[in-house]
Amino acid sequence: MQAVIAPFPALGASGAIMGLIGLTIMLEPQARILMFPFPTPIPLWIAGIIFALIDLAGAMSGLVGIGNFAHLSGMAVGLGYGWLLKRPRRPKSDLFRP
Repeated sequence: MQAVIAPFPALGASGAIMGLIGLTIMLEPQARILMFPFPTPIPLWIAGIIFALIDLAGAMSGLVGIGNFAHLSGMAVGLGYGWLLKRPRRPKSDLFRP
């Protein structure tokens, strides 16, 4: 529908929101959220998989108007940044050693 209404890409912050979800998954994977239609809170990492599968299905369907690849890319960047934050850091004294 977006292609019919406007000939330019949609603009939004949903990719950034998915990035924050990916970052939170890496930093707090057991955090629980309430997500429709589940009656009880589920772990955030499971919700992240569900979100990614929904966007992947949308990307494969070929429908326009939703930035599915922007959502998936945002989540990938968030997961990557979370991984960088969680990895062990070397002490500063070891920075210049081979």
